[in-house]
Amino acid sequence: MRSPFTLGIAKRQTPREYWDMPEFVQVNNYITSAWGAGFTFIAVSLAIANATDAPAWVGIAAHVIGLVAPAVFTKVYPARAQAHLLAQAQAQPPVTALP
Repeated sequence: MRSPFTLGIAKRQTPREYWDMPEFVQVNNYITSAWGAGFTFIAVSLAIANATDAPAWVGIAAHVIGLVAPAVFTKVYPARAQAHLLAQAQAQPPVTALP
């Protein structure tokens, strides 16, 4: 089973009744992916910058972008996912018993 590295942090900030929901784990998988992409962006940018003798500001910019982008995503995405799930739940007709 996948266990995103953000799960421990998320569990400290989220009530226990949500921990086993697939949506909770999915949101954390996306957040973990965003951080992985940010770290990968930094690594690739620095490798290219070093190979091409780019100025120091390129490495600094890569770090800022590679860390700020996932941080913003981490802050914004859970609320958007929750709003989307609530909208879906409200759009579905109520379940009624069969006669």
